[in-house]
Amino acid sequence: MKKKLTVVFASLMSSIAFGQYAIPPQTRSQIAVDQLAHGAMNNVNNVVYGLPAPPGEVKGDVYLDEQWNIGNVMLETGVVLERYNLRYDLKSQMLEIQTSMAVKLLDCKMLKTVVWKDAVATRFFVNASGYKLDGVPLVGILEVLSDGKKPLMRRSTVHVKRPDYVPALDVGSRDATIYKKTDLFWTVDGNLTEVKGKKAILAALSDKSAEVEAYIDKNKLGTKKDEEIARIFDFYNSLAEGATDP
Repeated sequence: MKKKLTVVFASLMSSIAFGQYAIPPQTRSQIAVDQLAHGAMNNVNNVVYGLPAPPGEVKGDVYLDEQWNIGNVMLETGVVLERYNLRYDLKSQMLEIQTSMAVKLLDCKMLKTVVWKDAVATRFFVNASGYKLDGVPLVGILEVLSDGKKPLMRRSTVHVKRPDYVPALDVGSRDATIYKKTDLFWTVDGNLTEVKGKKAILAALSDKSAEVEAYIDKNKLGTKKDEEIARIFDFYNSLAEGATDP
């Protein structure tokens, strides 16, 4: 009995002694610390309990505008759908229409024009199938930024950057990233030409280049921002429209 009490007492004293330290003796022992100098074992036979690295996510969205915007749709048949919440999926080239029952989908081939009002402005779109880029008809919709003799169009496309994570080096990203790209084009007879810089714009508007250049300089307009380029084409188209008036 005395022997049992001695063992229990010793164990209790040992626990009390260990309890004075934040780091357990197995961890802070000199042997354990010295082993670190020999490098990692990565022993496949050892059972390591834990969670695997989290899977990658998909960041971004495929919509021309992720928000629902109220608008009207004219179908190729001439039917007009009025005052519906709309958004356009650039990946599937589908127009989503929010109804009281469910979200309905319209293929871009069924669309003639779309107009919606967002938080900033009213935006107009036309079916891209009537326009060619490098001789190839387009699919989807084009936004009309300026209309007239030489309309200015904006084309939005969606792209996916795949995960590039390298586990062995622990570098890169596990996530797939969806990003959108926009390009501006001016058009004549349905043929699109990309807008690239002031010289290209003046060449495109060559029949009124002197007036256009004076307008650019007077209003200190650049050719980097879409809204400033739209102002330049609006000015040109207003001149061209005036020239055709009786």
